Amino acid sequence: MIRHPLFASLGLIGVMLAASAFALGQMPADARIAVHFDLNGRPDGFADAWIAFLLMPGIALAATMLFALLPRLEPRAANLARSGKAYVTTWHALILLLAACHALLVGNALGLA
Repeated sequence: MIRHPLFASLGLIGVMLAASAFALGQMPADARIAVHFDLNGRPDGFADAWIAFLLMPGIALAATMLFALLPRLEPRAANLARSGKAYVTTWHALILLLAACHALLVGNALGLA
C-alpha cells in the first residue's frame, strides 16, 4: 500500500527542489521573496530566498514521512488498511496542494505569475 504514494511523493518533492534550485540561481543573494499574500493578491509577508524556496518542499517531505510511517505506528492498523484508498487520496491531495503553492511562489518570484 505504501510504495506507490511514497515514490510519487518523493518524485514530486524532487521536482519542487529542482524548481527551487533553478529559482535560487536566478535570484540575487539578498533577495526577499513574497511568501504571503492578502485577499487582493498583494504581498504582505516576505522571507529570504533560501527559506522561501525550501519551505514548501520541507513541509512536503515532513508530511510524506508522516504518511509513510503512520501505518506502522497506528495501533489499529487494520482499520487504516480498510480505508487505504482514502488515506492515499488524502496523501496525494496534500502533496499536490503543497506543490501547487510552491509553483505559484516560484512563479511569482520569477515574474511568471
